[in-house]
Amino acid sequence: MTKTKETRKKPLQAPPPEFLSRKERLVAGKLLRDKVPRERHAAWKPSSKRRDPIDALEESNRDRKGIDEVHANSLVVPVALIPFVAVKELGCVLGRERVAALFFRNRVKRWEEVT
Repeated sequence: MTKTKETRKKPLQAPPPEFLSRKERLVAGKLLRDKVPRERHAAWKPSSKRRDPIDALEESNRDRKGIDEVHANSLVVPVALIPFVAVKELGCVLGRERVAALFFRNRVKRWEEVT
């Protein structure tokens, strides 16, 4: 016997998430803080059976090829951006024209000759 459209059950759907306002979240946090004050957080100690997180990462990476390159790239990219960010910040502080004159003196003269 085949099921018709009327007899099929609808799939279960999760209820929509409850969104709380900022004020409601602050009140909820204060209520939780009454139960567990911040001073008690310092008393928390990890279980003696808990694995070292670094060991867990190293174990998960043993079978992956090229993971060293991924880690190296994740370190190189931020370091490579430092000069760019520094020049941008100098531009905000000193002004773009002064930064251009400091770093690109010859190019600024050529640009003025072309324009």
